[in-house]
Amino acid sequence: MSKHHAAAIILALLCLLSLGAPADDATETAVLQAIEAKRQAAIQAHDLDTLRGIYAEDFVGIAGNGNVLSRADLMEIFGHNDGSLTFTTDEVSIRVFGAAALFTGRLTARTAAGEVASAGRFTHVFVKRDGTWVCVHGQSTPIPK
Repeated sequence: MSKHHAAAIILALLCLLSLGAPADDATETAVLQAIEAKRQAAIQAHDLDTLRGIYAEDFVGIAGNGNVLSRADLMEIFGHNDGSLTFTTDEVSIRVFGAAALFTGRLTARTAAGEVASAGRFTHVFVKRDGTWVCVHGQSTPIPK
């Protein structure tokens, strides 16, 4: 076997190992689903400490209006959120790629009467740092009423 052939095999094996086994993906998906439930509850409760633990310090987001947001900007928005609105997340899809995950879904805000105040689709990119999933990027697209 040539050095190049052996190096190619080793590289291929390393790539496969970095992808993670399906069982690991199922476990990580469950962890990410729990993070989303925690995020949703923290938004509702204006729990900025919990939200700071979910969003990485170097988080960058793109709001539905095209504005680029830092984590500090996002925390300010969460801090001024209308407490009368109820937020729900559905149509969730989580794809795990080793130490990275792509999380998409729909976030809907409803009034106390149950009317839709706003809705949008979102994408979050999570990475695993020191064994903990953190959100490093987010994008939101409003859904017209």
